[in-house]
Amino acid sequence: MPKLEIDGFDAYVFLRGERGHRPHVHVFGNNGELVVWLDPVSERENRGMKLSDARRALRAVAQHRDDLLKLWRHYHGD
Repeated sequence: MPKLEIDGFDAYVFLRGERGHRPHVHVFGNNGELVVWLDPVSERENRGMKLSDARRALRAVAQHRDDLLKLWRHYHGD
């Protein structure tokens, strides 16, 4: 599973069952997961991540959006 480390979080592009979905990443850190749309960057789902960490994760995804989108497209196309 492709991963990019961003500002203390691990952002993953899942490979199974993702084809046809909008580009997004699963961000893990501090005992929680945040699923984030990449275009535009916005929260899709919070799975136990504290609000302050979720905000920080969203900022990190926004900052690294181009790299994350490139990673998504490498595995799933446009």
